[in-house]
Amino acid sequence: MTLFRQVCIALALVGLAACVTVLPKTDPVTLYRLEAEVPPAQRPAAAPPLYLLRTPTRFSAAAATDRIMTVTDGEVAYLAGARWASPAPVLFDEALSRAFESGAVETSLVGYDGAARARFVLRLEVREFVAFYQAGASAPPVVRLRVVASIVRRRDGTLISERMFDVRTPAAANRVSPVVGAFDSALGQVLSEVVAWADEAALSAKAAA
Repeated sequence: MTLFRQVCIALALVGLAACVTVLPKTDPVTLYRLEAEVPPAQRPAAAPPLYLLRTPTRFSAAAATDRIMTVTDGEVAYLAGARWASPAPVLFDEALSRAFESGAVETSLVGYDGAARARFVLRLEVREFVAFYQAGASAPPVVRLRVVASIVRRRDGTLISERMFDVRTPAAANRVSPVVGAFDSALGQVLSEVVAWADEAALSAKAAA
């Protein structure tokens, strides 16, 4: 092998090593889904459901990402090494659909393709979806989920009912999995309450019509 060829190979190896060293290192990230469960209910076989037109749930900007939001001493941060499998509003709306499919007795959600059947519109706004470290960064946080829900009559926009749902669920430990579990528990409780409220509100509106 000639000296020139040896020098070329050496320079190529040096260049390759330089390329490897400048590549950014990526810490591993675990993805989590929201697996909130709503107890199943028995829907009456005879009566057709009252259809609610669903609209996309609104989220605060800080929580409307795939990062898991936390607050410590008033400062917003996000859990390291963990993300939601999809942006939080997407996972929330998926869980909302499952909740109505499983737990609703009088109502059923439809999208815009089924809007002709809907007499009412369901609107949700998530104002807090966050793990609060109230006792310091080393203690287990408390997950807070605060949702404002309203039902309006579709034909004229008349407000039928409005309610705020506010749930706080402590995490069992200051680790990612228990914190995500607290999000699941809080969401399951809120969705159970939303479904029951929507059933009652829509049924009352139908009876009064």
